[in-house]
Amino acid sequence: YETGCLEPAATALRHLGHGLAYFICLQMALAFLGPEDPGLQRIEENSEAHLGDQARRRAVAQPMKDQAESVGIKWFEAPVGPGVPMDIVIFGRLLPGLTMFGFLRTYSSWENFHWECMIWYGTMLILILGNFWMNRRDYAAGVLLRLGFWRRAVQCIVIPLA
Repeated sequence: YETGCLEPAATALRHLGHGLAYFICLQMALAFLGPEDPGLQRIEENSEAHLGDQARRRAVAQPMKDQAESVGIKWFEAPVGPGVPMDIVIFGRLLPGLTMFGFLRTYSSWENFHWECMIWYGTMLILILGNFWMNRRDYAAGVLLRLGFWRRAVQCIVIPLA
């Protein structure tokens, strides 16, 4: 085998692997800081202001559940909401994937590759978190000013890096 023809493929796979590692790190940071956290995605349905409404829904559903189980029908509770909000899909998943793909096609040099990836990572993190919390600004202060939110962020992001 000629090593000359395999070298471009090996280089492309190496760059793809490094780019994927940065992309996965970004997704993990988003999971800990809000956009990929299912509880924070639908915070308006899970907030303390809606506890009365959730209690009412449970009270209405309980007799139906008891009746279904009394005749041998298993009761499955549907998750709240229709799935992941569209702003998360677009800004938290598609945008980072497409920009990383574009970056991998156009990066300047291998010597600057990791530095440019860190710039991409920081830019994406700021844009995605900014978009996420601006769309949920009524609840942002209540979440971001709680010690528990930052304690979880430190435990899950900072401590493993040490």
